[in-house]
Amino acid sequence: MDGWEDYYALLGVDPNSSDDEIKNAYLYKANILHPDKTSKLRENLRQKAEEGLKAINRAYEVLKDEQKRTAYYSEWLTRNKQSKKSSNASMGSKNKQAPRKKRKSKSTRLQKYDEYKGSLSNIRRRFPKSKIFIPAVLGIIILGFIVGLSIAFWPPDPATTAQDGDTVKVDYTGTLDDGTVFDSTINASFNHAEPLEFTIGAGNMIPGFEKGVIGMSVNETKNIHIPAKEAYGQKYFEVDLDELPEDTQVGETFFKTDDYGRTIEATVINISESIATLENTEPMAGENLNFEITLVELIKAE
Repeated sequence: MDGWEDYYALLGVDPNSSDDEIKNAYLYKANILHPDKTSKLRENLRQKAEEGLKAINRAYEVLKDEQKRTAYYSEWLTRNKQSKKSSNASMGSKNKQAPRKKRKSKSTRLQKYDEYKGSLSNIRRRFPKSKIFIPAVLGIIILGFIVGLSIAFWPPDPATTAQDGDTVKVDYTGTLDDGTVFDSTINASFNHAEPLEFTIGAGNMIPGFEKGVIGMSVNETKNIHIPAKEAYGQKYFEVDLDELPEDTQVGETFFKTDDYGRTIEATVINISESIATLENTEPMAGENLNFEITLVELIKAE
């Protein structure tokens, strides 16, 4: 080993990633591997976290600089080409050793064809009215397809489905993308005595959850995926320094309004010439959420 490292893989980006994508990927990994987050781990895991933090620091030091990144990209391309050539050579040697399948003789193929013709003739003799039968079957299939589309795209009845302004009670189970259950009204370990009750549009729920409930009928169960932006917001985001006080320092906390009108608490973690990078302090920020929701009760707005 010559000590070369794939900086793209270390940060989880690719050569086409923008400066912001590289920066956000670095900040995310650096936050996970920060000593404050790993201090309680076993010694061997803590050492691995320290080595990982040093590695992503090396990667970011190169990829954040345009000249260094260009030079590194040339070397990265060269090494990838060498790796592919080596892999192709290995596959080529395996292919040469693979035995060739014996092709069926011409007489065998003719025999199979005669058997096929005989089977087709038997079908025609058994179904002499196939000229009527086949169009009828096709007509039924087409009709079923049209009915299915009508049901799928038929607008829900506002009188019997959850709409903006209605009060609902729902049971739910929430999971992260890795399958971790983070909350549930039907799992006793989360100590929810009854279904969740809220009014759609009142602003008490995350936007993606409200959007998922709209259109549901009582006793209907639905699975929804909510991207981080529609859940608890992005973990990191940037604002113009003009939007903050002149004497703003790293470590200060501010309250900002997001695209959905929600007030979020964020801490300044980096300041450049004209841009400040903030970290959303909400623990679930940056997480995509998945919910299985059952509408238990619907109280229509008056």
